[in-house]
Amino acid sequence: RGEYLYKEEQKNEAAVQFLLGGDALRAAEVYEEADNYLDAARCYEHCGAHRQAAEAYQRINEPARAAEMYERCQDYEQSGTLYEATGELAQAARMYYEAGRFYRAAVVAKKAGLGEQAIAYLQKVKKTSADYPAAQIQLAQHFMEIDLPGVAIEKLRKALTNKPVSGENLSVYYTMAEASEQMGDYEKACGILKTIVAEDYNYRDAVGKLQKLEKKALDQKERTGPLPDALKSELGDRERYEFKEKLGAGGMGVVYLAYDRLLSRTVAYKMLMEQFMEVE
Repeated sequence: RGEYLYKEEQKNEAAVQFLLGGDALRAAEVYEEADNYLDAARCYEHCGAHRQAAEAYQRINEPARAAEMYERCQDYEQSGTLYEATGELAQAARMYYEAGRFYRAAVVAKKAGLGEQAIAYLQKVKKTSADYPAAQIQLAQHFMEIDLPGVAIEKLRKALTNKPVSGENLSVYYTMAEASEQMGDYEKACGILKTIVAEDYNYRDAVGKLQKLEKKALDQKERTGPLPDALKSELGDRERYEFKEKLGAGGMGVVYLAYDRLLSRTVAYKMLMEQFMEVE
């Protein structure tokens, strides 16, 4: 019956007969010939032809359904692109991850507000990937946000792999300057910014930042200049710090309440954890 109707150019009716006869794939193909992509997509989905179903759903502007079909046939790249287009960012990030597009997965996860997931994806980016430097910058910015600029600098060093400043890595060096500033190492931040300005005078706000930090570095030197020998001799053989109690601990170290015998004042003394001792 289906074949007869098909020859009579009654394709939608023919497709129904093929479907009733148990041949969903033939029905889908005939529906597609009749430009009935919705029923074609449903028939393709019914018989497990997920890629054809995805393409048919795309033809009728059903990206969410198409994304699901691409996911089922393990075309995660296409699935991620469509999920992202529909605003289903968490799903999109997961698909990019499955496709091995770790950096893209991280970017989309961050947009979705999945910060911790984004960090996990960034840490999967391989050194051989073209996205590796950008991934390290993103990681560095995350560590700066949680007040770990020292760890951020280590991530940036990995991204640079001892390469001198060039047009290709200015953003990495600039972020390193920001991390150094956050650590209070204004002199180092200035040194980095000078190399950036020498390479590209108009790069972002490097000139203005350099001028601001040079003043801070000068003030810092004046405040923390060498102590007079007479003051140093006051300690004698005693240790400079007398530890009172532990105040708390974090990701980088332990903080103690202590008394500074040299300056005669109470201070907070932060001691790095052992695993960070070797990090310059």
